Amino acid sequence: MTGDDVKRIRRDLGVAAGRRISQRELGAALGLSADNADRMVRRWEDAAPTGPAAVALGYLHQAALDDVMRQAIPAYVQATALPEADGTPELVLRLHWPRFIAAVMPADDDVPDGLPWAWIEPGVERLAIAMWIDDPAAFGADPDALLREAATLFQESTLDALDAEG
Repeated sequence: MTGDDVKRIRRDLGVAAGRRISQRELGAALGLSADNADRMVRRWEDAAPTGPAAVALGYLHQAALDDVMRQAIPAYVQATALPEADGTPELVLRLHWPRFIAAVMPADDDVPDGLPWAWIEPGVERLAIAMWIDDPAAFGADPDALLREAATLFQESTLDALDAEG
């Protein structure tokens, strides 16, 4: 990894977040102290990071799509999991940063305390977050807004499919 790679990672994460990411913010996302964050990232941008810092930056960059890939890959997709003995769950995946995988569940299923979810159609289904792949708060993303957006898109798609069948 080169210093230019670190600059590109910071720029691409800014595109994903919808705003410029400072050296201090990138350093803080990697767990550096506020006193050290911008100095270390500036050093990495001048002379490439090594060891665990390079690995952490590489993982963080996996979440950031460049402009071309953001146009080619949709933000959300729906999928049906492989069949299981007790049913085949529907999934909603967010492929843009911050990424998550969510399951569509009947509204009457019990959800463990503290598990974030969003209604799709009250009393019928809900979107249950199974896993955040990226930390939505790392650069100021609103997790509730992303859940509402995904739930709305899923509901619209489901209603369109039902209209097409009927």
